[in-house]
This record gives sequence, structure tokens and C-alpha cells, in this order.
Amino acid sequence: MATVQKSSDIKNLRERLGMTQVEFARLLGVAPNTVARWERGELGLSHSSLKLFSVLKGWSSPSELKKRLRAASKK
Repeated sequence: MATVQKSSDIKNLRERLGMTQVEFARLLGVAPNTVARWERGELGLSHSSLKLFSVLKGWSSPSELKKRLRAASKK
């Protein structure tokens, strides 16, 4: 499994999905400022967030990832 090792990994994942910080934050249920702070390395990730990002990073297709995330956020 791919792991999230630095703040740039979060930004790279978000950009791979073609999402803005606001869209990504809304999808994850966090404030846009939280995403910005993660990406700048100003805010650490919780253990559960690290696991989530590691799973997301391991999915190869951005379109499949978007589809799964949107489906999960509607539950």
C-alpha cells in the first residue's frame, strides 16, 4: 500500500483528482482551511487520516477514486 509521507502527497492526490481545496474539503467533510494547512505542512494528520490518505493514494484511477469518494460521501 502506498503511504502518505509528506504534505505534498496530499496536494498531489487532490490535484490528481482535479479538485480544488474547497471541493476536496467538502468531499472529506473538513474545512477548506484544514486542507490548505495539511498541504503546507502546518497541520499534522491524525492516525485515521493517514490511513485514509494512504488508501486513496493507492487507487490508480482518478476517475474511479472520484466515483468511490462521491458515492461514500452520499451515504
